[in-house]
Amino acid sequence: MEEARTATLTAVTGAAAAAEKSVQWSADELCRGGRPSLPDLQGPPSASPNAEINKALSALQVQAIASSGPAAQLGPSGGPDVPRR
Repeated sequence: MEEARTATLTAVTGAAAAAEKSVQWSADELCRGGRPSLPDLQGPPSASPNAEINKALSALQVQAIASSGPAAQLGPSGGPDVPRR
């Protein structure tokens, strides 16, 4: 039982580290003016016991990348979000 828990924790930790690395790489690409692609959330369902955790990490990854992109700097009118003085 303990081995299974350790294996699950290792898998989740690895998936979280991979998502973090991907978000960092995407942020670097955005800073260089690139347009990184978003992960595909429509992939085939996984039968692994960690499928829900992996799905949540993928969704978090997409949200983080999308919120850092050019559209994130647009205001409610669709133009640049300029702070008011």
